[in-house]
Amino acid sequence: MLSGVWMVAHREPVIHFHWPAMLFLGLAATAATTCMQAMGQRVVPAPQAAVIFTLEPVFTSLLAYLILHERLSATGGVGAGLIILAAIATQIPASRGEPAVVSS
Repeated sequence: MLSGVWMVAHREPVIHFHWPAMLFLGLAATAATTCMQAMGQRVVPAPQAAVIFTLEPVFTSLLAYLILHERLSATGGVGAGLIILAAIATQIPASRGEPAVVSS
């Protein structure tokens, strides 16, 4: 909807609008990934799903390095390290069989 508002505001002809890209982003990058995520969350335990979602920025950085040859700054490296450390720390109680801490 917001893209449509932007298109009307800039009076860009519909002929030049990038319909294939919009369809791909809407169907493949949004709808398909959301469906796959919902199916995966049915079979993966909640703590493991949380770790996977927490590590998303780390995987993104790794793929950006491998595919686009981007480099991580020192600050970015520290941030990635903290994310990995936090993901590991959240799994320690579950590995010991302790109940999860819920704050109210």
